[in-house]
Amino acid sequence: MRAYTTGATGATGATGATGASGATGATGASGATGATGASGATGATGATGATGASGATGATGATGATGATGATGATGASGATGATGATGATGATGATGATGATGATGATGATGAKGATGATGATGATGATGAKGATGATGATGATGATGSTGPTGKDCEHDYLFANSLECISVEARELVPLENNVVKRGTSIQHTEGQPIIHLAAHKSYLINCNITATICSHGCSKDIAVKFLVDDRIYPGMSTETMGCCKDYVTLAGTAIVQTGNHQKKLALVNCTNERVNFADVNITVLEF
Repeated sequence: MRAYTTGATGATGATGATGASGATGATGASGATGATGASGATGATGATGATGASGATGATGATGATGATGATGATGASGATGATGATGATGATGATGATGATGATGATGATGAKGATGATGATGATGATGAKGATGATGATGATGATGSTGPTGKDCEHDYLFANSLECISVEARELVPLENNVVKRGTSIQHTEGQPIIHLAAHKSYLINCNITATICSHGCSKDIAVKFLVDDRIYPGMSTETMGCCKDYVTLAGTAIVQTGNHQKKLALVNCTNERVNFADVNITVLEF
């Protein structure tokens, strides 16, 4: 039986097709350039190599006797299919896939935790004074307060007073006091007078209104002479009384006067004094003292 040798190794398979482009990079913020795609998968096994050439002719047998030329033998059957050639070398790395499209902007991250409170800033400068606000509406009337306690009883509305006079003719020497014979009416204790005496006593811390009118004459006649009667307070002349001139044709003159006396911290003495330089006859003397 004719022996057959193994066919020669088949030719290297064709280079595998370029690997598929790398997968699109994951969506993110503006995506960085996508990494180089992984090497393409190993190309598929190359197709079976073509049938190997007919094996070499076996060594020539010893030359037989030359036989008659036989008829041409039939063509020998095709040799068995050679073994599958070794796997072709790995195809070259496919070209880098195109940069994937920029991924869509990622969703906004969750709000971070509230930071610690910062240190208090320095106090700002005082703002300018605002314009004066409109006057507010008048508040409601408050409740009526409780009735206060009863005050002290007021002083009697009537004041102390004295009306004293001398109706009979009285002769008074120069620089002497004029006596008052009668207390016609008197009220209270702040004005004190003894009938027939010239001095009226006025209490301290008071004010008094004094009115006086006198009818008088002098004993000597002839040239005109002034008749003067004055108020005397604590032995000093006090203003208020008039001076009248006694003429040849006059029998009497009328003197009048008004004054206010304040006593202060001490009581005072009030009187009428004849300031004429001679004796005077008094026909009518009237004096009123009113405390107010």
